[in-house]
Amino acid sequence: MAERVRLAGGMLRAGPLGPVFEVSARLPYEPGKVSALAHEPPPPTEVTRLQMRQQLVRTVGTSVAITAAAVILVLGGYLVISYDSVLPSERYAQLAVGQSQRTATDSLPWMQMVDWPVKGPPFDHPGWDCRYYRTSFELAAVHTAYRLCFDRDRLVGKGVVSRTTGKESTAK
Repeated sequence: MAERVRLAGGMLRAGPLGPVFEVSARLPYEPGKVSALAHEPPPPTEVTRLQMRQQLVRTVGTSVAITAAAVILVLGGYLVISYDSVLPSERYAQLAVGQSQRTATDSLPWMQMVDWPVKGPPFDHPGWDCRYYRTSFELAAVHTAYRLCFDRDRLVGKGVVSRTTGKESTAK
C-alpha cells in the first residue's frame, strides 16, 4: 500500500497507536498528478500466452534441430569412413608378404577402420605398423577385418581378424 500511495504522490503511515492499529493515507486531489507507474501492468493476455508458446516451440525446435544435425553429421561421417575403409578381397589376395610398403599402400583404401574387430586397440608386435581394413561394407556388425602389418618398409604379416572368435588367421 505504501508504494502505491507514494506513486500517486501521497503519504502513508501505518502502525500501532495505543491499543489499536492505525492506517492513515494522504493523497493529492488534483487529477493528472498521479505517476504513470501507479497503474498496474495489464494482465497477461491471450497474445502474451501465444508469444510465450511460440518462444517455447522455437527453443525446443532449435534444440531438436541441432541435435538431429549432430546425429546426421556423426552417422554420415561414420558411413563415409566405413565405406572408405573397405579392402576388396581380390586386392587383399594380391598382397604378398615381403612386398614393399609403398607398393602395398598403393592398392589399399585411404582410410583404416575406426571400429576395430577386437575390443580396445589391437595388440600388435612392437615396432610393427599394423593396419585394419573392413572386409565388406556391412554396417550391422563388423565380424572380420583384414590385418596388414609392416616392418621396415616391408609387409611382414597379413591375416583376417574375427570378432566372433577373437582369433586371427594369419599368412606370414
